Amino acid sequence: MDQRHLDVFKSYTEGELDRRRFIGKLVALSGGTAAAASLLPQLTTTALAQPPGPGGPPGVSLAERDRRYADSRQLMAELGLDAMLIPGNGGGVGQPLYAYWFSNLRSVNPWAVVLPRQGEPAVLGAGAFGGQPWITLGGRRGPPLNEWLVDTLREMDLGDANIGTIGVEPNTFGLNEFSDQGLMLYSVYSSLLENLPRAEFVDVTAEFTEMMLVKSAEEIPLYEAAAAVGEGLHQLMVDMARPGVSPLDYRAEIAKYFVLNNAVPDVQALQMSPRRIASGDVINSEYGITHGSAYVQVTLCIAVGEVSPETESLAAAAHECYDVGMEELRPGRTFREVIEPMEQVIADAGYWHGFPVLHSVRPVSLVGPVGMGPPPAGYSEILGGDVEIKAGMPISFEPGARIGPQAQVKVGGMSFVQDDGVHMMNTLGTRLQRA
Repeated sequence: MDQRHLDVFKSYTEGELDRRRFIGKLVALSGGTAAAASLLPQLTTTALAQPPGPGGPPGVSLAERDRRYADSRQLMAELGLDAMLIPGNGGGVGQPLYAYWFSNLRSVNPWAVVLPRQGEPAVLGAGAFGGQPWITLGGRRGPPLNEWLVDTLREMDLGDANIGTIGVEPNTFGLNEFSDQGLMLYSVYSSLLENLPRAEFVDVTAEFTEMMLVKSAEEIPLYEAAAAVGEGLHQLMVDMARPGVSPLDYRAEIAKYFVLNNAVPDVQALQMSPRRIASGDVINSEYGITHGSAYVQVTLCIAVGEVSPETESLAAAAHECYDVGMEELRPGRTFREVIEPMEQVIADAGYWHGFPVLHSVRPVSLVGPVGMGPPPAGYSEILGGDVEIKAGMPISFEPGARIGPQAQVKVGGMSFVQDDGVHMMNTLGTRLQRA
């Protein structure tokens, strides 16, 4: 992809080119339809790589920053810690943006935040940072991060302190792509152990993620706005799902929608036939959406015209699984107590599912089992099964039913746990849509 692709996409999103002319130019520049289709997700993300401007989606206030620091320091006091060391990362679906949560900064390079129980926090890293920083960047910038961290901890008089770390433990849950462990670089952690032998490093991933999962009154409207972007996306997809529409046209409109709504997708799972849409087709999709400082995941399944009895049966199982989850998800239950009845619905129907029927977002630390393939392949374990559900937790529903390796119906949407149950922020995705 070069600047010519970006220029053509910009002309398209600004209305200078209609969809047909845009696709024609993109195919010509890319050397073929398949190559053009593969570029569309990259074009969307690249066009939105910079932080939103004055007219973009809102972030969080300094009051929210102070709440996060106060809660984190309270957690440190409870655990007997003198500081926390928070790794930075790129921010994909399995990367909970811990350091961003503390600093309002992003970077594609290795970096970290040190938050002392008393005193000012520090940001350490190499390369360019994006965002509006809450923490003044240090004077020394550049690799190696491990040496810089050792020096900084000594300068902060933390060379013999109790330091909480995140993402140090290995992935002990089997083949589950959503584990938030393993975020701490080996080169960094081994250097800390070697050069600060009197310090005590304690992994606090579980405790910290439980605290971070409960969103404040200021954060909840931001998640609702992001979920509204997902709802609009679903309406667009339903409206376009008609016989004769090409997959490239379909993907182009989705890409344009994200740019026009100042949102960035990471998960972009669109399962549809490579030919033009025809009656009897089933379209499944899942999109992860970053909008401002909030992140959501939304799911949609569309039946075009009359579909097979098999699809109708899969839809019935997915709907029942969703209904059971809505009934079971409430404060005071453990995550396992919610997941197991949902799993049982799919098993009793004789189907299986690939992705988790329920999981938390940012951090993705409560996750239902992931299917490894059609029977007799098994499932991964539940992540966070013993965690108590609390009001303020954002939860993504993804109830799905599959038969064989491909045929599936997956429904769902974003929700917030409330004191009296669940507030669902999306509606179109919770049932099979018909076009």
